[in-house]
Amino acid sequence: MKTSDPAASPTEDPALRLVAELNHLRGATGMASYRKLAAQTNYSRSALWRATRGSRLPSRDITLALASACGGDIAEWDRKWRAAHAYTTTARPPGDEAATAAPPASAFPQQGSPVRRLTRTWLVVMLATAIVVLLAITAVVSVSRSAARPPVAASQPQALLAKPVDGDDPYVNKCGTDQQRLEYQNVYWPDHELYGWLELYHSHVCNASWGYVFGPNSARWQVTIVARRLPDNTVAPSRTNANDPPNSWGNVLSTPPATCVRVEAYITVGTIRGPIAVTSCQPDRPGGGVAPPPTPPPAPPPQYTASPGRQGSPIGR
Repeated sequence: MKTSDPAASPTEDPALRLVAELNHLRGATGMASYRKLAAQTNYSRSALWRATRGSRLPSRDITLALASACGGDIAEWDRKWRAAHAYTTTARPPGDEAATAAPPASAFPQQGSPVRRLTRTWLVVMLATAIVVLLAITAVVSVSRSAARPPVAASQPQALLAKPVDGDDPYVNKCGTDQQRLEYQNVYWPDHELYGWLELYHSHVCNASWGYVFGPNSARWQVTIVARRLPDNTVAPSRTNANDPPNSWGNVLSTPPATCVRVEAYITVGTIRGPIAVTSCQPDRPGGGVAPPPTPPPAPPPQYTASPGRQGSPIGR
């Protein structure tokens, strides 16, 4: 992921400068992938994305965790965070109180005086008149704008999304907004019992493809998903080996002209790797359309038990 040096675009807001410097450190140390950062920091990818993409100062804990994962000086980053935090919580500069101080009570008419009653009535009339005039102006401007400007196409917000780079998370980069499910293949345990299936997803807005595996996750086995672009044979691998909720997805590969992307997946139990599921190689697909929700993967047979001397599905054991 390309990052710019925060010194080239200075900002007077230390919070924004801190976020910019964090992103620069990520890019300079090769830690642009949120998946890598999540593994190093024990924070979720969504929390890391908000910390490096928001306009607010991230928490001290996540700031120091990011700096540590990227090889930064913890003491220096702690000092930067405290300076930014002090700036964001500083009271108004001196002099504001004097500028906004209330005038003395003698400057106002006394309660019950004719001048006070007349002033109150005049203020109510003026406020009502201002509201009516403002509503009329708003209606006229709204009609003129709608008549002079064509309707905004529904695809315009998608076109403004930033294109991800190879190896990025598809859903952090919002590639799921127009994802298409192009193909699926069954995925098997090392003993050839059915585990679930692999699907090839593509986003025309992101001009990228990735793999999605439907099946259970556990620390007892590893799910490997590899996106492979042809003809240059560029790969974007990802692995899941944790007690996470079911299903997992891989990283993206872009699909420039004259290229295509296929996805591969397999299950590893211990040292035994299962058969590799492979889709066909698909180019960029214009158009789009959200893929229908997938049905749950098939449950392992309840009567299944591994044969002696074989390593297969650990679920039936």
